[in-house]
Order: sequence, then structure tokens, then C-alpha cells
Amino acid sequence: MTFARTRTPRRCLALAALAFAALAAPVTLAQGKKETIYFVGIASPADPFHGVIARGAEQAGKDLGVNVVYIFPDKVTLTDYNAKIEQAIAAQPQGIVILGIDEKGSRPLAQRARELGIRLGFNPAPPVKDKPLRTPDDLYVSRVGSDEYSAGRAAAERLLTEKVKGKVVCGIQIPGDLTLSTRCQGVSDRLKEAGIKTAIIEIANEPGQSAELLATYLRANPDTGAVITLGGPPNAGAREARKAAKRPDLLLGGFDMDAATLQSIVDKDMLFTVDQQPFWRGYIPVLGIAHHLRYGLQQANYFLSGPSIVDAANARAALKLSRDGVR
Repeated sequence: MTFARTRTPRRCLALAALAFAALAAPVTLAQGKKETIYFVGIASPADPFHGVIARGAEQAGKDLGVNVVYIFPDKVTLTDYNAKIEQAIAAQPQGIVILGIDEKGSRPLAQRARELGIRLGFNPAPPVKDKPLRTPDDLYVSRVGSDEYSAGRAAAERLLTEKVKGKVVCGIQIPGDLTLSTRCQGVSDRLKEAGIKTAIIEIANEPGQSAELLATYLRANPDTGAVITLGGPPNAGAREARKAAKRPDLLLGGFDMDAATLQSIVDKDMLFTVDQQPFWRGYIPVLGIAHHLRYGLQQANYFLSGPSIVDAANARAALKLSRDGVR
């Protein structure tokens, strides 16, 4: 930091002190009032996965001096979710973070919010191969999330290190969910390159139901060598299904982090899980909107919070943070 030579040293020191004080204190564009950012989540903060996203957003609010309001629908349907976006717009905040259960279906509301001067963040981020840089006409100041196709390929790569025998099953617990189908597509494409067949099947997003469906499938398909599930509840279901089908040789890989999944990796009951670091999925959109409002800053690319493989090498270190609701 430099100052004009006509100023005395004492004057320079005073200005420097003021400048550093300004950097340390929260700066807003609303005459000293905190910015308000609505975070339109998908599930309650009590949810194992979405609760981590909510805590990330909450922590960003505390660190940045932003008023973060987390809301979510009773049911995960486009109609219910859009109703929550409507609620956020009606509150006239400075920013809204939208989670993309159907980006096209929510786009008219996003456009209306931007016309009202509301800054927007979005989850997830697009795959790098599709959008390496933010386009000038993007409605969203930032997009944050894991590259789900790359995550699927990373899961397949990790499985290949175990020399899997037989076909691999990838279970989708929410039919029609683009995130989950993209993960399975990444798994399938990479394994196909290695000459291994993949079956993509529908299971349930509840441990007991997913266990029953997977156990039935395993009994009917004894040539299955591995199962990859795409979230905490199905991960638990896969572990139970292996016991029920009496397949101790079956290799298990998962997605997302929760204490039970990590403990199973420590106990060598599962091989790995693919982490998308959801704490950042909550934190970074709030940071991006706040810094855009305050300083006019904007990322040129999109923020990838994942994928990251967690296996026996690093699961124990992540376990405590998972129990604390951060990982």
C-alpha cells in the first residue's frame, strides 16, 4: 500500500491504521447493515449430508458477518423447492443460494431474482469438460460442487486397484437424479475401458430397503464382484446386503461421508468413499456472494469441492471431523 508523498509520515500511519481496520471489520453495501443471504437447501440440517452443507453456510455467515437464513422444503419436488425460492425472493435479501434439483425448472425464478438485483449462487458446479470457465451471461455469481462424472471415474479407478472380479453394480437411490446418474455414468465408462461390465440399478435411499433390494440382486447375480453406492444410507444398505447374501468377498465402494461410512472403512468393511466436501458447498457460495457484493469480485471459473477419495489411508483422520459435522 502506497500513499502520496505530500502526506506526512504521521498522516500516512493514521491512514494505514484506518485501512487495516477497514479490512478487519465486516464491510457492507447497506449502510452498516449485514447482508442477508438466503440458502435454499434441500433437506433439514439434521440430515447427515445436507446438515454439513448447512453448517458450512452458517460458519461462512459467522466468519464474514453475513446474516445467513437456511430454508428447505418438506418434500424434495420441484414444486416444493421452487416455493422456497419464491419465499426467499419475497424476503428481498441481497443474495440467494439455489441447489440444483432441476436447474431449468428453477431458472425463471432465478431470472426474476437477478432482475430484482439479488445476487445468486448455485450448487453444484458444472463438469470442467463442459464449462471450464464461467460464461458472461451466467445468472449465478458462483457455482460450487463436485465434478460428478470425474467422481464416478475416480471411484472406478480406485476399484480397479483391487483387481475386481466380475461385474460391478452402481446403485441409484433417487431415480431421475442427474447427479447420481452422472456418477454411475462415470463409473460405467471407466470400467468399460478396462473391460469390466457395469450394471446400473435402482435401489432405495433408506438402509433397510436398499439392503433388501441389493441382497435380492446379489442372490440373482452371483457374478457380481463389487457394489458402488452413492450416499450414506445406501452405503449402509450395501454393507447389510453383503451379510444377508453371504458374500464376504464382495468389494464395496461408496460416495459421501458420514461417521458410519468412515468407521466401516477403518474397520475394512468398505474400501473407500468419494468425498465432495459438502462443508465447502455451503461455505463457498456465501463467500462468493458476499465478496461480490462488497468488492465486486467474481471467480472466472467454477469452484470444485471434489472429488476426493477417502480410504484406509486417511479415513481415521476424517472420522473425528465427520462426527463433529464438518466432514
